[in-house]
Amino acid sequence: MILIQQGETPVQVSRPTVSTSIVPSSKSGGSSALPKAAPSAAETPAASPQDQALLAAQTGKASPSLALEPEVHPGIEALKELKPKELAALGKQKDKTPFFKALLPAALESQRKYGIPAQLTLAQAALESGWGKHAIGGYNIFGIKGSGPAGSVVQSTREYTKTHIKAAFAKFHNFYEAVSEHGQLFHNGSYDKALAQYQKNGNLAGFVKNIAPVYATAPNYDRTLLGMIKHHDLDALVQEHSPVS
Repeated sequence: MILIQQGETPVQVSRPTVSTSIVPSSKSGGSSALPKAAPSAAETPAASPQDQALLAAQTGKASPSLALEPEVHPGIEALKELKPKELAALGKQKDKTPFFKALLPAALESQRKYGIPAQLTLAQAALESGWGKHAIGGYNIFGIKGSGPAGSVVQSTREYTKTHIKAAFAKFHNFYEAVSEHGQLFHNGSYDKALAQYQKNGNLAGFVKNIAPVYATAPNYDRTLLGMIKHHDLDALVQEHSPVS
């Protein structure tokens, strides 16, 4: 709007509005049509889980809208269903390989999660439970004291002394829980030095010797475990079934 002075009375003159929109000319090679707006989120088709998984594999980044459940080893599911009598029956066999193989998937998972060598887990399960015959509360094959997911049970123990004492031992719903608790047990603060040294040098024999005085009162506990590992060739069994890195 402009003001024009005519004498003493200002006169207002309206200027027509001019559009500032510019349409590209077809001569310049561009399209004469106006650009379309980007499709809304509702109009954009969602990527399938398979596509998102493929993208994550290619970029190394997981999609926030996709939560892939980790694949559960069938051996772990079987271990959750294994009954105490069934594990004890495996332990009675002359060939102890089936006993170890029943526990192996969970032992390998504990090795991956908690850094506890699977050979040690398998040997302690056999030694502490008498090949499955003396699983405390049905599933405690490691003699773990305290309370577990299924509570606790009070039992008499001699602990290589002449005096019998009563102690609370952890109870579990299945053998898988027992193996998992065994792995976590080594992170309660009592084994920090032994774990740190093992993570540094990978010396299994040294690790077993370092944890033995803390874990058990039995004399030569480390020698017994190392003897079982060697006699049953648990190193080869673990290596054979370990996932390729």
